Amino acid sequence: MPGPPPRAILFVDGNNWYHGLKKIGVDAYALDYPRVAQKLLMGRTLGEIRFYIGRVTGDRDRIAKQAVKLAALEAQGIRITYGRIQRNPIPPDRNPALVRLRRILEDNNHRLPADLLRDLDALSSLSIMDYVEKQVDVAIAVDLVRMAFTDQYDVAYLLSADADYVSAVQEVQRRGKRVIAAKAHSERSDALGKVIPVIPLDAEWFAGL
Repeated sequence: MPGPPPRAILFVDGNNWYHGLKKIGVDAYALDYPRVAQKLLMGRTLGEIRFYIGRVTGDRDRIAKQAVKLAALEAQGIRITYGRIQRNPIPPDRNPALVRLRRILEDNNHRLPADLLRDLDALSSLSIMDYVEKQVDVAIAVDLVRMAFTDQYDVAYLLSADADYVSAVQEVQRRGKRVIAAKAHSERSDALGKVIPVIPLDAEWFAGL
């Protein structure tokens, strides 16, 4: 008699997944994830869907918008794991656009009106903020390995094309578990694709989901 179907868990790298799908015109937060899982798993038994995302802080409007989106995912039975968003200032001398603007001003300062030159000079001296997601990749990698070691799945579906997961995936494989990645077809997955199957998904794949 055939044994029970393999147990599967979906690990969703929220930020990576969102931006990849956005490029093909799909809203990652509007999907019916149990149906997405059913289509991906092809008969395997779904254990759970785990969604990893950096928690927005600071701006109340952005916090509220994220809370609404994630509450909708939780209503589908999805487990949310939070990382954090780190704000890193980028000084003007490390911003290529501002460096270029500074050079243009230096070459053309004698031809520009004084008030415009003053405003552009002030603009070229501004620092901007870069927002970097932290702890999400680590949380996914740890859970991939931990749950493989405690035999909580047979097949892990990784919804991401990020090469940072290669080492964790290889450790999972050494435990006899399978990992399959899925990504928007527009994303590169060269490093990950060398160690596991990667399913490229286009907008038509998500029709009705």
